[in-house]
Amino acid sequence: MPKVLLLVAFAYLLGSVPSGWLVMKVYRNQDVRKLGSGNIGAANVFRAGGPGAFAATLVADGLKGFIPVMLGILLGLGDQEIALAAIGLAAVLGHTWPIYLGWGFARPRPGRAGDRRPQLVPGRSADPAGLALLVDRRRGRLR
Repeated sequence: MPKVLLLVAFAYLLGSVPSGWLVMKVYRNQDVRKLGSGNIGAANVFRAGGPGAFAATLVADGLKGFIPVMLGILLGLGDQEIALAAIGLAAVLGHTWPIYLGWGFARPRPGRAGDRRPQLVPGRSADPAGLALLVDRRRGRLR
């Protein structure tokens, strides 16, 4: 059990690594959040950095989920499918809500909060759990 918990924590932290941001820092020495759509995802990296940066981002994003799960298998968790699924899910959660970029800028959804900034305030959230409570400030009603 401690091995699984350590791997889940490792997977979350590895999944949180902003690979699109890092690739653009290496390739162009630019902050991809200030270019194009402002997203750190592969599509914005493609627009801002080209196909090479796009490919590097896709590979890095894939490895963020592959490495922790394979490490779990190598450490003897190959027959514990629930543990491996939890490790993989932790990597996805880290990718979606990265700790290194303020817990929520991997998937900004412009326009859903009534303005152009993703917000992680209860009741005004850009994440799926808070979509039902979004208030459209332009119309003053629930969206």
